[in-house]
Parts: sequence; C-alpha cells; structure tokens
Amino acid sequence: MVTICADGDTIAPTVIYKGQAFSTNWHQDNSLEASVAHSKKGWTDGVIRRLWIEDFDKKTCMKTNGHARLLLVDGHNSHYTKDFLDYAWDHNIHVLCYPAHSTHIYQGLNVVVFSLLKHSWTKECDHFENSKRLWITKQNFISVYG
Repeated sequence: MVTICADGDTIAPTVIYKGQAFSTNWHQDNSLEASVAHSKKGWTDGVIRRLWIEDFDKKTCMKTNGHARLLLVDGHNSHYTKDFLDYAWDHNIHVLCYPAHSTHIYQGLNVVVFSLLKHSWTKECDHFENSKRLWITKQNFISVYG
C-alpha cells in the first residue's frame, strides 16, 4: 500500500506478501523502512488495515499539528470495518471512501501518480533482472522497489 500526502510527501509503504506464515527474510534489506505483513491471499484485510491506520496515524499526526487528516480509500471492505473507522474517529482522521468499483473513474492518482510508479517499477524490474540475472522474489522485492 502506497500513501501520498496532499503536499506530495510520502510515507513508507506497506508490503503485503501472500503466504501462510511470515518469513523474516522477506524484509532483511528494508532500506525503505516499509511495514511488512502477510495474508493467505496476499491482500489487505481488516486486521492488517487496523494496524496500518495506527502506523498512518503515528507517521502523520506530527505533520498536521493536531489538525484533522483526510484519508481517501477505495471501496474495499477492509477500509471501513468498524474497528478501522472507530480508530479513525478517535484520532481525528476523516475517512472518505470512494464507491466500490469506481476508483478508475474518480481517483486521479491511478492515472497521474501511480501510472508513473508503475512505469518506473517495470523499468527497474527489467534492469534488475537483466543486470543481476535474477528474478524478483519476496526476498529481494523491497530492495528492488526502493
């Protein structure tokens, strides 16, 4: 999960690996200081999102000097669990949820910002695989992404 602030700043990403159990070698070279989690399907869920919003709160509360923060999320149901929304309410984080299956219409970040990220990621993967003669794996993903 990538978070971009309105002022163009970013916070360290959260990487969610697909796996039955967590492996410490997934983040041995974590120069990004990314948060690392795992789930059976490799997607976020209510538990991961709750931990994520706590991390988001810690990384953004000083920046806003106690003012409210607006968090825009897509319509995935893990973004608006009761636990997640209760935490947001208690910590002055306003959550605006795009309607399900509509972010491609409403969310300019997918077209403007994340398209550049996707292009850069593809270029970096090609460079890594051609120069190192290695594939991108869970063990080297964060260092290549960084």
